[in-house]
Amino acid sequence: MLIKDIMSKPPITVEASQSAYDAYLLMREKKIRRIPVMRHGKLVGIVTDRNIREAKPSSLAHLPEYASAEVLRETEIEKIMTKGVITVISDDPVEQAAVLMTQHKIGGVPVMEKDKVVGIITETDIFRLFTNLFGAEPGYFQVVLLSTEETRAAVMKVYERFSTHIRSIIFSPKYPEIVMVFKVLHGKSDTDAILDELHRCCFQVLDWHLFEATPVRVAVS
Repeated sequence: MLIKDIMSKPPITVEASQSAYDAYLLMREKKIRRIPVMRHGKLVGIVTDRNIREAKPSSLAHLPEYASAEVLRETEIEKIMTKGVITVISDDPVEQAAVLMTQHKIGGVPVMEKDKVVGIITETDIFRLFTNLFGAEPGYFQVVLLSTEETRAAVMKVYERFSTHIRSIIFSPKYPEIVMVFKVLHGKSDTDAILDELHRCCFQVLDWHLFEATPVRVAVS
Protein backbone atom coordinates (compact mmCIF):
# COMPACT_ATOMS: atom_id res chain seq x y z
CA MET A 1 0.00 0.00 0.00
CA LEU A 2 1.23 3.49 -0.82
CA ILE A 3 1.45 6.50 1.48
CA LYS A 4 -0.96 8.48 -0.69
CA ASP A 5 -3.64 5.87 0.02
CA ILE A 6 -3.71 6.54 3.79
CA MET A 7 -2.20 10.02 4.33
CA SER A 8 -4.22 12.87 5.82
CA LYS A 9 -5.11 15.46 3.19
CA PRO A 10 -5.41 18.21 2.18
CA PRO A 11 -2.42 19.39 4.21
CA ILE A 12 -2.92 21.98 6.94
CA THR A 13 0.02 24.40 6.88
CA VAL A 14 1.19 27.65 8.43
CA GLU A 15 3.54 30.38 7.24
CA ALA A 16 6.92 30.83 8.92
CA SER A 17 6.08 34.49 9.63
CA GLN A 18 2.91 33.65 11.58
CA SER A 19 2.93 33.65 15.35
CA ALA A 20 3.35 30.57 17.51
CA TYR A 21 -0.06 31.45 18.94
CA ASP A 22 -1.60 31.00 15.47
CA ALA A 23 -0.12 27.51 15.32
CA TYR A 24 -1.31 26.77 18.86
CA LEU A 25 -4.90 27.77 18.02
CA LEU A 26 -4.85 25.78 14.77
CA MET A 27 -3.63 22.66 16.56
CA ARG A 28 -6.42 22.98 19.10
CA GLU A 29 -9.07 23.60 16.43
CA LYS A 30 -8.01 20.73 14.13
CA LYS A 31 -6.95 18.38 16.97
CA ILE A 32 -3.51 17.82 15.46
CA ARG A 33 -0.01 17.82 16.92
CA ARG A 34 2.20 18.94 14.03
CA ILE A 35 1.91 21.38 11.12
CA PRO A 36 4.24 21.82 8.10
CA VAL A 37 5.68 25.35 7.91
CA MET A 38 5.85 27.12 4.55
CA ARG A 39 7.59 30.17 3.12
CA HIS A 40 6.60 31.36 -0.35
CA GLY A 41 5.05 27.97 -1.08
CA LYS A 42 8.13 25.97 -0.03
CA LEU A 43 8.43 23.65 2.98
CA VAL A 44 10.93 25.12 5.45
CA GLY A 45 10.12 23.34 8.72
CA ILE A 46 7.54 21.70 10.92
CA VAL A 47 6.05 23.01 14.16
CA THR A 48 4.82 20.56 16.78
CA ASP A 49 2.90 20.76 20.03
CA ARG A 50 6.23 20.15 21.76
CA ASN A 51 7.73 23.23 20.08
CA ILE A 52 4.76 25.22 21.36
CA ARG A 53 5.11 23.92 24.92
CA GLU A 54 8.82 24.70 24.96
CA ALA A 55 8.13 28.25 23.71
CA LYS A 56 5.82 28.97 26.64
CA PRO A 57 7.21 30.39 29.90
CA SER A 58 8.10 27.73 32.45
CA SER A 59 5.30 26.70 34.79
CA LEU A 60 7.70 27.51 37.60
CA ALA A 61 7.23 31.19 36.74
CA HIS A 62 3.57 30.91 37.84
CA LEU A 63 2.44 33.34 35.15
CA PRO A 64 -1.27 33.71 34.31
CA GLU A 65 -2.53 32.06 31.10
CA TYR A 66 -2.84 35.37 29.23
CA ALA A 67 0.86 36.00 29.82
CA SER A 68 1.78 32.68 28.15
CA ALA A 69 -0.52 33.52 25.26
CA GLU A 70 1.17 36.89 24.86
CA VAL A 71 4.58 35.26 24.66
CA LEU A 72 3.32 32.97 21.88
CA ARG A 73 1.79 35.93 20.03
CA GLU A 74 5.15 37.68 20.03
CA THR A 75 7.07 34.61 18.85
CA GLU A 76 7.31 33.83 15.15
CA ILE A 77 6.90 30.18 14.17
CA GLU A 78 10.21 30.39 12.33
CA LYS A 79 11.98 30.92 15.68
CA ILE A 80 10.67 27.70 17.26
CA MET A 81 10.01 25.32 14.36
CA THR A 82 12.06 22.19 13.66
CA LYS A 83 14.19 22.61 10.56
CA GLY A 84 15.72 19.94 8.32
CA VAL A 85 12.34 18.23 7.98
CA ILE A 86 12.19 14.50 7.23
CA THR A 87 9.72 13.91 4.37
CA VAL A 88 8.36 11.05 2.29
CA ILE A 89 7.02 10.85 -1.26
CA SER A 90 3.35 10.09 -1.88
CA ASP A 91 4.25 7.04 -4.01
CA ASP A 92 6.50 5.55 -1.32
CA PRO A 93 5.20 2.41 0.43
CA VAL A 94 3.65 2.93 3.86
CA GLU A 95 6.47 0.85 5.35
CA GLN A 96 8.94 3.56 4.35
CA ALA A 97 7.13 6.12 6.51
CA ALA A 98 6.83 3.68 9.42
CA VAL A 99 10.57 2.92 9.33
CA LEU A 100 11.52 6.61 9.21
CA MET A 101 9.20 7.51 12.09
CA THR A 102 10.59 4.65 14.17
CA GLN A 103 14.22 5.48 13.40
CA HIS A 104 13.86 9.19 14.12
CA LYS A 105 11.30 8.82 16.95
CA ILE A 106 8.78 11.19 15.39
CA GLY A 107 5.01 10.96 15.15
CA GLY A 108 4.46 12.16 11.58
CA VAL A 109 6.09 13.41 8.38
CA PRO A 110 4.97 15.66 5.51
CA VAL A 111 4.20 13.94 2.21
CA MET A 112 5.67 15.45 -0.96
CA GLU A 113 5.04 15.36 -4.70
CA LYS A 114 8.09 17.00 -6.26
CA ASP A 115 8.50 20.16 -4.13
CA LYS A 116 4.84 20.43 -3.08
CA VAL A 117 3.38 19.32 0.26
CA VAL A 118 0.30 17.21 -0.55
CA GLY A 119 -0.46 15.70 2.85
CA ILE A 120 0.94 14.37 6.09
CA ILE A 121 1.21 10.82 7.37
CA THR A 122 1.11 10.23 11.11
CA GLU A 123 1.29 7.31 13.50
CA THR A 124 -2.52 7.55 13.75
CA ASP A 125 -2.86 6.91 10.00
CA ILE A 126 -0.61 3.86 10.31
CA PHE A 127 -2.49 2.55 13.38
CA ARG A 128 -5.75 2.95 11.45
CA LEU A 129 -4.31 0.96 8.54
CA PHE A 130 -3.11 -1.72 10.94
CA THR A 131 -6.56 -2.13 12.53
CA ASN A 132 -8.21 -2.18 9.10
CA LEU A 133 -5.86 -4.86 7.78
CA PHE A 134 -6.36 -7.06 10.84
CA GLY A 135 -10.09 -6.42 11.09
CA ALA A 136 -9.96 -5.14 14.66
CA GLU A 137 -13.39 -3.49 14.58
CA PRO A 138 -17.01 -4.59 14.97
CA GLY A 139 -18.37 -6.67 12.10
CA TYR A 140 -15.07 -8.30 11.16
CA PHE A 141 -13.97 -11.89 11.56
CA GLN A 142 -10.26 -12.72 11.83
CA VAL A 143 -8.93 -16.25 11.31
CA VAL A 144 -5.32 -17.34 11.91
CA LEU A 145 -4.27 -20.38 9.88
CA LEU A 146 -1.18 -22.56 9.82
CA SER A 147 0.80 -21.64 6.69
CA THR A 148 1.96 -24.59 4.60
CA GLU A 149 2.46 -25.10 0.85
CA GLU A 150 -0.91 -26.82 0.67
CA THR A 151 -2.81 -24.12 2.57
CA ARG A 152 -1.16 -21.31 0.60
CA ALA A 153 -2.31 -23.01 -2.61
CA ALA A 154 -5.83 -23.42 -1.21
CA VAL A 155 -6.18 -19.73 -0.29
CA MET A 156 -7.47 -18.95 -3.78
CA LYS A 157 -10.32 -21.44 -3.33
CA VAL A 158 -11.41 -19.61 -0.20
CA TYR A 159 -11.04 -16.26 -1.94
CA GLU A 160 -13.27 -17.43 -4.81
CA ARG A 161 -15.88 -18.65 -2.30
CA PHE A 162 -15.85 -15.48 -0.12
CA SER A 163 -14.50 -12.78 -2.46
CA THR A 164 -17.21 -10.30 -1.47
CA HIS A 165 -16.48 -10.85 2.23
CA ILE A 166 -12.67 -10.91 2.32
CA ARG A 167 -11.08 -7.73 3.64
CA SER A 168 -7.45 -8.88 3.62
CA ILE A 169 -5.16 -11.91 3.45
CA ILE A 170 -1.81 -11.43 5.18
CA PHE A 171 1.23 -13.67 4.65
CA SER A 172 4.63 -13.20 6.22
CA PRO A 173 7.76 -15.24 5.45
CA LYS A 174 8.88 -14.62 9.05
CA TYR A 175 5.86 -16.25 10.70
CA PRO A 176 4.19 -19.64 10.13
CA GLU A 177 0.68 -18.17 9.93
CA ILE A 178 -1.79 -16.77 7.45
CA VAL A 179 -4.22 -14.14 8.71
CA MET A 180 -7.51 -13.83 6.84
CA VAL A 181 -9.99 -11.05 7.62
CA PHE A 182 -13.64 -11.22 6.57
CA LYS A 183 -16.46 -8.70 6.73
CA VAL A 184 -19.46 -10.53 8.17
CA LEU A 185 -23.05 -9.33 7.90
CA HIS A 186 -24.84 -12.00 9.89
CA GLY A 187 -22.47 -12.61 12.78
CA LYS A 188 -22.30 -16.21 14.00
CA SER A 189 -23.99 -17.76 10.96
CA ASP A 190 -21.44 -16.17 8.61
CA THR A 191 -18.48 -17.18 10.78
CA ASP A 192 -19.72 -20.78 10.97
CA ALA A 193 -19.97 -20.92 7.16
CA ILE A 194 -16.44 -19.52 6.80
CA LEU A 195 -14.97 -21.95 9.33
CA ASP A 196 -16.75 -24.89 7.66
CA GLU A 197 -15.26 -23.91 4.30
CA LEU A 198 -11.78 -23.55 5.79
CA HIS A 199 -12.00 -26.98 7.38
CA ARG A 200 -13.32 -28.44 4.11
CA CYS A 201 -10.23 -27.03 2.37
CA CYS A 202 -8.10 -28.76 5.04
CA PHE A 203 -6.85 -25.58 6.70
CA GLN A 204 -5.60 -25.92 10.25
CA VAL A 205 -7.27 -23.09 12.17
CA LEU A 206 -4.95 -21.85 14.93
CA ASP A 207 -7.19 -19.09 16.25
CA TRP A 208 -10.19 -17.00 15.29
CA HIS A 209 -11.94 -13.92 16.64
CA LEU A 210 -15.24 -12.24 15.81
CA PHE A 211 -15.31 -8.53 16.64
CA GLU A 212 -18.94 -8.06 17.61
CA ALA A 213 -19.12 -4.95 19.78
CA THR A 214 -17.38 -1.68 20.52
CA PRO A 215 -15.19 -1.52 23.65
CA VAL A 216 -16.88 -0.85 26.97
CA ARG A 217 -15.84 2.53 28.34
CA VAL A 218 -15.36 2.67 32.11
CA ALA A 219 -16.20 5.98 33.76
CA VAL A 220 -13.62 7.10 36.31
CA SER A 221 -15.00 9.17 39.16
